[in-house]
Amino acid sequence: MSSNLTDLPGAALARFDLVDELLARWLGPAAAGPPDPGFPAGMALPPALRAFVARGRALPSFWCAQDEVLAPERLRIEDGRLVFLAEAQWVVVWAIAEEALGQPDPPVLVRSVDDDRRWLQASPSVSGFAISWFFYNLKWASTAGLSMIDADQLAALDRLLPALPVGHLSGWPLPVCRFLGDDELVVEIEASEPPDDDTWISVAARTEAAVARAEEALEAAGVELEGFLEPLEF
Repeated sequence: MSSNLTDLPGAALARFDLVDELLARWLGPAAAGPPDPGFPAGMALPPALRAFVARGRALPSFWCAQDEVLAPERLRIEDGRLVFLAEAQWVVVWAIAEEALGQPDPPVLVRSVDDDRRWLQASPSVSGFAISWFFYNLKWASTAGLSMIDADQLAALDRLLPALPVGHLSGWPLPVCRFLGDDELVVEIEASEPPDDDTWISVAARTEAAVARAEEALEAAGVELEGFLEPLEF
């Protein structure tokens, strides 16, 4: 595993440097080009939120495949929160509480899919959310395998593959979204809390060797992918 993933930076903007490195490593150097979303003059946003929106708008083919990072002029206040990210049909939105906008790296909230009056914490910080959101989006950028698994199969995968030391995403699409794998292989787990038999996984691999390791672990756990798995090609 890359040392960058075993020792995540503590500083918010250093975490965005890591996001740029991950983009270049998985998608090619052009993916980590200088972000320039065209923020209106005088727009005051937390630095970490500016960094997230800048990257999302610079590479929408990756960051906005299923969810939209809103352009600066479309950022808006809803229910006392600044919405900056929305699911494709606006079923779910992510936001920053107005009272937290003075913080450099505030918590990210997600509106509950079951009760639109309820907001949950998706991540303790925008910078941590950005790293997790990168791994969440890998499945859209690759020929990724997908499967529903049961609790026993999930327990087996947890024994066979290391956890990626990045934050969990909470609230969407299931209560917990977390990641296993390493520098070349990412297994995303979307599960209830506690896990039940409606757990979904997706698998993204960067190399042929990673595909082979994924297939070995999945076979040992008794998991059969729907579709097939190929390495990323850019």
